[in-house]
Amino acid sequence: MGIKVNNILPSFFATAKRDVVARYAAGALGGAIVAWAAGWASARGWYVPSKDILDMMAQGLGGVILVVVATKLGVDAVDKSEKAVVNNTVRAAITGEVPQVIAEKATATQRDHIEASPNSIVVAVPPMPAVKVE
Repeated sequence: MGIKVNNILPSFFATAKRDVVARYAAGALGGAIVAWAAGWASARGWYVPSKDILDMMAQGLGGVILVVVATKLGVDAVDKSEKAVVNNTVRAAITGEVPQVIAEKATATQRDHIEASPNSIVVAVPPMPAVKVE
């Protein structure tokens, strides 16, 4: 029996949050490879700017902190996107109002369905939340 995951946003690694983490982990791995290569070259006598070990450790720690903060911001952005999708969907289901910005991004078939529906209208301004978004 596998883990059931309810996806709201499309993803490559099962959830959009995992995609964010994987993207930043890949960037961090690239930085780690560059740092390892600089350390390897420095240990063999090659000239590497800022090869002082304390300086390299400080740069590494700064890089780790930056990756952690960027990952947290990315995960928070995914949370907000999921909440906006759910809110717009619930609001459209309750009121039949589809924001114009969403209708403009819809495919031709989706727009045809909106126009054909007797209960749907396209509104110029995004509607206020139908439910409290937490």
